[in-house]
Amino acid sequence: MALKDSKSTVVMVVAILLMVALAVVLIDNSGAWDGPVDAAGNPISFSSTPQTIVSTAPSITETLIAMGMIEKIVGVSSNCDDPDILEMVSDGDAQVVGSYHQPNAETILSIEADVVFLVNNNPDVLATYNQLRDSQISVVLLFGDNTIGNFMTNIGIIGIAMDDEAGATSLQDSINQSFSEIEARAANSTFSPKVLINLGIDLIDNYDVYGAGIGTFGSDILSMTNSTNVLSLSSPPVSGWSIVNMELMSVDVTAPDVLIIMAYGPGVTDQASYDEELQLLRNHSIWGNTPAVLNGEVYFLCGMANSVGQRASPNLVDFAKLVLMFTHPELFDSLVLPGYIGDDYSDFIENNW
Repeated sequence: MALKDSKSTVVMVVAILLMVALAVVLIDNSGAWDGPVDAAGNPISFSSTPQTIVSTAPSITETLIAMGMIEKIVGVSSNCDDPDILEMVSDGDAQVVGSYHQPNAETILSIEADVVFLVNNNPDVLATYNQLRDSQISVVLLFGDNTIGNFMTNIGIIGIAMDDEAGATSLQDSINQSFSEIEARAANSTFSPKVLINLGIDLIDNYDVYGAGIGTFGSDILSMTNSTNVLSLSSPPVSGWSIVNMELMSVDVTAPDVLIIMAYGPGVTDQASYDEELQLLRNHSIWGNTPAVLNGEVYFLCGMANSVGQRASPNLVDFAKLVLMFTHPELFDSLVLPGYIGDDYSDFIENNW
């Protein structure tokens, strides 16, 4: 009996040791790690690398695409308009989870993705964020995407959350290099035109000016392209994306030399519609007296071209190139500027850059 007990004890000890060894192996191979501290100051931990993602803003979606993670996206905002994303939604491979401003918590929870990214841009987003956190899912709040600095920080947070810090750093480096090249090219110009970046096509009827004030990526890009933001010249300077009185355009110091309009809806899609819009501006008591309108330096960005100027995403590189072309065409050989650019904006850049 003693011998049998001894053998039993040995077997039990060996079994226990094997279980401990297996547990160690499982723990070592689990891939668990501490994720980022997000924009709300909350640390996020993961048991393994997320394989499915809900992106609640176009800027996030475009960043994920640039990082090679499009196949992991299973939920998107209704504002996402990347052609590949639209095809995924049409095919049922991704689900719409509400708008950029109002993501739907119930829809997001029903998808059961490994991680959800939101942008801190309004109280509705914060409410959704808190509801998702209370539901014990992995949710990451990113900084408001109104500045280039916040956007670059968000890339880093996404990289940590997706366990791909090297990929995030590579993307950041690539964007910074492109911005540096644009800035260096702009420095070859000897003048700095006054520019207004304006959101919306109804310049006359619906509101006055909804422009890119200081502290926005639009204003940052104007500085990058050796241009002067007219909203920085007002007294006091206009901050943020702001609606300001059209009368500001009648003052010599803030009257724009170049007008860049990001148009919603069908926008300006042919020469006839461009001529019509330009004539409306010429007939207007205020716009008609601005150097931009008098000299025909008015440019409409429509469709996908509009999107690249609306969001702090990797596509801002293309927006900066377009802005440099509009403001300093003399820096490009034989450049013929159209008054409007749409979905084919990337072809225009490739053919002229």
